[in-house]
Amino acid sequence: MSRTARRRTLNDNSIVEANPCRTRSDEDLLIELQDLCAQPLDASYRRKLEAIALLLQRREQHQIEQCAKASVRTVQRWTNRVRRLGVSALQRRTCSSPSKLSMEQRARLAADLGQPPSSQGSPQRCWTAALLMRHVRENYAATISLRHCRRLLTIFEVTRPARTDVTQTARLSMRATVDHQASTTTDRREVLAPQPLGDYARKRQGLASIKRLASSGMPLQPFAYTLFDVINDAVPHDEASPGITATLGRSSRWIIRDFDYSRWLPQMHKYLLVADSEVSGFRPPLLPQNPHTVLRHEEIVRPNYYRSEGYNEFFRWMGMHHGLLTLLRDERGNFVGYYPIFRSEKMKAFSRDDVEFLKTAAGFIAQGIRTASLVSFLSVEDRAFEPFPRVPQGVVVMDCTGKVLSINRAAQSLFHQFSIYEGSGIGSAVKGGLSQTFDHIARQLRVIFGNQDQACLDAQQPIIRIYSHCSGATLRLRGFASDVTENGGHFTVLIELGETEQLLRQRIAARYNLSRRQAELLMLLRRGTNNKEIAELLSASRSALKSSLRELRLKLDLGGGSSLREVARLI
Repeated sequence: MSRTARRRTLNDNSIVEANPCRTRSDEDLLIELQDLCAQPLDASYRRKLEAIALLLQRREQHQIEQCAKASVRTVQRWTNRVRRLGVSALQRRTCSSPSKLSMEQRARLAADLGQPPSSQGSPQRCWTAALLMRHVRENYAATISLRHCRRLLTIFEVTRPARTDVTQTARLSMRATVDHQASTTTDRREVLAPQPLGDYARKRQGLASIKRLASSGMPLQPFAYTLFDVINDAVPHDEASPGITATLGRSSRWIIRDFDYSRWLPQMHKYLLVADSEVSGFRPPLLPQNPHTVLRHEEIVRPNYYRSEGYNEFFRWMGMHHGLLTLLRDERGNFVGYYPIFRSEKMKAFSRDDVEFLKTAAGFIAQGIRTASLVSFLSVEDRAFEPFPRVPQGVVVMDCTGKVLSINRAAQSLFHQFSIYEGSGIGSAVKGGLSQTFDHIARQLRVIFGNQDQACLDAQQPIIRIYSHCSGATLRLRGFASDVTENGGHFTVLIELGETEQLLRQRIAARYNLSRRQAELLMLLRRGTNNKEIAELLSASRSALKSSLRELRLKLDLGGGSSLREVARLI
């Protein structure tokens, strides 16, 4: 038996004998308690008096706990209070601080405890004190102790899991662990998925991430990509929704992620810029003059929206069934841009809490856009480049004069996005205004091959360069020459869209509210570095690293160490 268990057993056996022998004062107190119990009293007050009387009579421990519905230690505290302050001290509340839960919140909490935890998104079958403490912290913005949670479970008469249920749960967990080791990678990700947070907790974390993101100093494209992830976590919507539009001066810069420009750019130009409201289904966009911050769906579309040509030909396929439009203004009231989000037909309507969240976040988003427009981005080394896993690779084939011979769809979409960002506009891109962009890319590629040693070109060795766009987008261009002896040869360039390790670390820290050390630790886990090497790189001991990993798992709301590594690879 361990030292702690032996000490606990000795204390439990001597807990009643720890009382000193009954003196005359204890006998008088016992007579007073018996007289009071004979009178009509409050049920809680009577229960305390009877428990103190049983303690003074040296009854068995289980009898005292059954009468008091509390531990013997608690009854001893009641007894000491009565000896010091008198019997009336049990009637008034000794804690002068106000309750952390209002009466309305207690009523809502009682309704929540009347239902199983699965209705709140938890995999547990019964309510426990730890689960209740987490539920109150995430959904009621209050922090209460485990002891208070146990008291609330007793007050609301919530059924707690028995010891047999705990043993059965442990056996099921062991069985699930064995099945988990033999499962596939997809099943492993489903088993290790974090428990869902409540709506209030998601919005609170999202607002904290947006505040940090606004002052991060990232360029516009990494800022917008991180904002998309944070907003989608707080207010889930269709990821195919249009991106954010930044209006800086007379030019508008449009940032969209994972959009097929080569396929949908003509429809976007037709139904967003050219067609009238009857055809597109949207109302005339008088955005700078509108005094509201968030416009609901019925305020931005016409009544015939679902019967319009624009919805059935374009907006429906983009998942734009119902949405919200957030107008972005700085602290001086100047119009900075707008940010639309939409949900598909199968998703539920936006709630009032979603609207209030966007109203609160609009000012911080506008501040972030202002800051991102002032950031100048410089080139980086190739070893610091991280490609986006979901973005396909672009391919461009040129001749010896720099003329583009062929280009795939991924490269076309990338050049369309750069052309729109630089102010050419959607209309000029649709009308064939990409020649200037192609000439610019051709000049960059000629620099790549022209400044290199001729021996490298003859040997057909690949040449790698990093290109940093003014939007903050980073490209890795890998070019090589082929058929050099025939008609001057061809130049093939592979284009990857990505970001630097520094920006990736900043985006991770801003999205998940991580410290600089936690973000660096997550980057090391993402590279597959083992714990021993991580401890050497961070100059930390094993215990300190273990504590840091535990804090990081709690910050990301994850389970075990393997799940932390898997999430780090998927970021």
